[in-house]
Amino acid sequence: MFNSQVLEIAIGLIFVYLIASLLASVVRELIESVLKTRAVQLERGLRLLLDDPSGKQATAKLFAHPQVFGLFDGVYDPDKLTGFFRCWKKSETLINGATVSEKALRLPLGSKFPSYIPSRNFALALLDMLGRHGTDALGAAPSGRGGSMETLLAHANALAPSRLRDALLVALNEAQGDFDRARTSLEAWFDSNMDRVSGWYKRESQVVLLVIGLASAVLFNIDTIAITRQLADNNTVRAQVVLQAEAMANRINAAAATRKEDDPMLDSKALAEARKGLGDLIGWQHCPDNWWWAIVGWILTAIAISLGAPFWFDLLNKMMVVRATVKPFEKSPAEGSEDRSGATPSAEKLEPKAGAEGSTAGAAGSRTITSTGGTPTGSVRLAVDPAGMTGLALIIDGQPATMPSNGLADLPLTMGQDHRLELTATDAGGKPVSWSQVVRVTLDDDALAIDAKLA
Repeated sequence: MFNSQVLEIAIGLIFVYLIASLLASVVRELIESVLKTRAVQLERGLRLLLDDPSGKQATAKLFAHPQVFGLFDGVYDPDKLTGFFRCWKKSETLINGATVSEKALRLPLGSKFPSYIPSRNFALALLDMLGRHGTDALGAAPSGRGGSMETLLAHANALAPSRLRDALLVALNEAQGDFDRARTSLEAWFDSNMDRVSGWYKRESQVVLLVIGLASAVLFNIDTIAITRQLADNNTVRAQVVLQAEAMANRINAAAATRKEDDPMLDSKALAEARKGLGDLIGWQHCPDNWWWAIVGWILTAIAISLGAPFWFDLLNKMMVVRATVKPFEKSPAEGSEDRSGATPSAEKLEPKAGAEGSTAGAAGSRTITSTGGTPTGSVRLAVDPAGMTGLALIIDGQPATMPSNGLADLPLTMGQDHRLELTATDAGGKPVSWSQVVRVTLDDDALAIDAKLA
């Protein structure tokens, strides 16, 4: 017997959302490779950081600095800034003590600019501009005293009142003559502002994912309501989806443990294998009976996809932990209270008797596997799709055992020993098919899930 049906339905839905979110993320990255919205948001964030809404002063000098211009292919031209969809918003800046409001601008989509600038490059470029270029760069009168900390402080004090001037003075005064400390302070200032830029990109990506999710939901008929009904009504489909979810979670976790920089969420092999388990849940094999409910289901799917693959992967891991703690009766028998010592617990009275109809053990001609000599037993959860097959038979270590007609079996096996599991049947064309696998159950992989494919 498998764990709670409601829990498995939730795992199935999360798995569907995870696969759909991964596919939507791939599409989002393809769109990003063309539109370059990361670069657009970074350039906008730099203009706000440098208090330069037009981009013609400090921003232009920064992009032309040797520490930065090698990070992108092209020339920064602030005259190409456009209102885009933000033309109704205003950007405020402080110039000579007065607040100036201008139309908010941004680069056109597809611009060839960096999507990332290291904080060290930014800090070194800004300090060099302040110390060597004077009026040309930041509006300060050159003092002619070289690039010393005194020169930097003098140039910063000569700047017109602005938020950039205040930030530079804070960093230089706090450094107390230490150039490295001033650079580190500016790096921290840059990083904190880039967190804000990341927030812009994430919010924009969520809107794009919502659109992609709605398009995917309609195109592939990923109907949350219909999927929930199928998972609730079809035990075989639900068990297979849960097995696929467990396999994918284990695979991604294993990949994450061996990789440091690569993103295991986009493991193409794991994604392709996981997608196979969704054939009965998504697609246009069956048209919706009620189109209004289908529209609601598509909208729910789109909202779920917009949350992103990392969200659903984390939630899937948590649900797997919860499921692992809910043991079936065979693994964690109920205990009676102390005041009813010796009485049969109520939960045990509800369990099917050996040999009863639908029981997976004790039937005629089958073998009930139990632990002997105090050796602990573990559980193997075997699932096979019995559709179109006849004479489905299970053999454990050469001995016949009962295989339920729904293709789901929870097999208790002695831990630490090799056990051969075999399945035989006849397919719809009358051809004999079979499957076999040697398994060893340990404490680490108790409740091992196996999806058997007969061929």
